[in-house]
Amino acid sequence: TRRLQSPSFGFNDFGTFPWELYECCLQSFSLAAGSNFATMCGPADEMLYLQNFKLSAKGLKNLDISHVLDLTECELSLHPEAEVLWPNHVRKVSRLCLDLLDSEKQEQSRADREVDLRRFTRLEKLEISTGSMQLHMPQAVNLQELTLKAPALTSLDISDWAVYGELRQLQVLMAARLVHLRLPQGSELRRVCVQGPLLADLDVHLKVAE
Repeated sequence: TRRLQSPSFGFNDFGTFPWELYECCLQSFSLAAGSNFATMCGPADEMLYLQNFKLSAKGLKNLDISHVLDLTECELSLHPEAEVLWPNHVRKVSRLCLDLLDSEKQEQSRADREVDLRRFTRLEKLEISTGSMQLHMPQAVNLQELTLKAPALTSLDISDWAVYGELRQLQVLMAARLVHLRLPQGSELRRVCVQGPLLADLDVHLKVAE
């Protein structure tokens, strides 16, 4: 069977893509849609052996990718109130980029909702943009790069060396309300960038400054 990586296709008016035609051969999926794209129907029964899934659709509030297997990289840019139905097993995901931030209302978007990433324990690179005040970080012992944009977040504790000891690069951006930040000591940290005007103190230990 020929492996298709970049097929040419179109969605119908109901956001339906013929997944059944590509269930055995599609490895990568990428779609950039406008803000009016508010519905996307995932595969009903087909199991998709996708390795890379990339979707930019700021009007989309519900996304079901529970039938996607073998996922290693996932990049989503969705509505701030979006709910994502993840696969049961995400142990192969090494890179996750999740943008749930409303650029026009950064502090209000998802402020009263939780963003829970605790099941992504095999991550090596994580980028998260959210207006939520509640963020549950994964215990990803292989995490090397972390980029966080969280205007409403007030506290972040990633000081557990056993979990974040491999972290090499950290960016905490747009953290206008952040007052408490704890970093791992004796870790592999080489580069740190923090934008937090309310932080009174910050204890940073770099293994090597880059």
